[in-house]
Amino acid sequence: MQRLGSDENVLLIDDDADVLDAYRDMLATEGFRVRAMADALGALELVPDDWEGIVITDIFMPGQSGMNLLDDLLRLDAQLPVLLFTGHGDVPMAIDAVRRGAFDFLEKPVDPAHLLDRAHEALRMRRGVVERRRWQRGVLNQHIIGRGRWVERLRVTLRQLAETDLPLFFHGESGTGRSTAARYVHQISGRKDGPLTALNAARQSLDELIAAVGASAGGTLLLRNCDHLDDDAQRRLVQMMEDVTGQVRLIATGQKSASTLAAEGRMLPSLYGLFSLTQVEFIPLRERSMDIADLFDHYLARACLRLGRPQPRLKPDMLRRLTHHPWPGNIHELAHAAELCAVGFQAFAAKAGEQPVADPRSLDERLDDFERTVLAEALKAFDGRINEVAEYLKVPRKKLYLRMKKYGLDKSEYRM
Repeated sequence: MQRLGSDENVLLIDDDADVLDAYRDMLATEGFRVRAMADALGALELVPDDWEGIVITDIFMPGQSGMNLLDDLLRLDAQLPVLLFTGHGDVPMAIDAVRRGAFDFLEKPVDPAHLLDRAHEALRMRRGVVERRRWQRGVLNQHIIGRGRWVERLRVTLRQLAETDLPLFFHGESGTGRSTAARYVHQISGRKDGPLTALNAARQSLDELIAAVGASAGGTLLLRNCDHLDDDAQRRLVQMMEDVTGQVRLIATGQKSASTLAAEGRMLPSLYGLFSLTQVEFIPLRERSMDIADLFDHYLARACLRLGRPQPRLKPDMLRRLTHHPWPGNIHELAHAAELCAVGFQAFAAKAGEQPVADPRSLDERLDDFERTVLAEALKAFDGRINEVAEYLKVPRKKLYLRMKKYGLDKSEYRM
């Protein structure tokens, strides 16, 4: 059965044909665009990512119950509104349904006005969620640059974490983008209108840390070099975060992971407990060769715009030199190199008489890299929806899956 389209905004499921027809007609008369089904089997596969719609389903049905479908749908998308109704409802069942994430629980015979009111409210909420996700993806795609597998997964992770208020710990070498990511998590979160206070723990006193927590009320505290906090400062930070629960979001950075710091005795168990489930690693630029050209182009364009200069076109040999450079300073070093390039000084230009940088890859390796890039870009463009990717690339689904397996590509990692 074909997946739900953008022209459908209600998936209605009931094994009673009379009830199904009555509810479908009622919803359609109210302006809803309904797909009706007599059972829940296969319903999960019909719901596309970021579908702007809601599910209304009976609970007691042969094959698959509405409760099981609810669990499956919310594993797919925790913010998808699901309305349940039944002719055998009771208070414990209603409580259980809401606890498991149902938008509402309605007992038959359902009051038509109440059903329509709840359906309208659920749809308004869903449209808001999908609109916010698209905006978040746009912000992250614009500012978290790259097309490699790691950065694509990072953008998904940052968007998901922005939906929570949990403390976060970003770790990795200096210059890998930890603070930049923290700023954009703040910008796409519900705290975006509050303050973002940045503090370097390696240079500040305990009094300054206390003041920074107070100044971050309603917003986010970005605590750089968290691994420099002594035990007294760590205890005080944990206590302050408990005191301001729900008022301040903490994002800390360090070179080593919180797990490593705790194992080395450099992070107290109480502070580690804040970050144990939300540690995000930022890998060095030398491990992101697929992203280097995009990052350099991004910073070169910014520098040329700021300096009022035309953007130079980079020659293939220059791009190869950029890709093979070890970048010990990571993105900071790359941004400086791009600014030098903007004013005509090419730190990686070939010297007189020097041979062009050889590409060590064989023809087959270059073709594999190209094919993987094409597949990854298509998966990204269609948010991992295999049918649409196969149609776009004009390749059978089976062949597409084989190619994805060859390059270690997983469609779930491209679902936004």
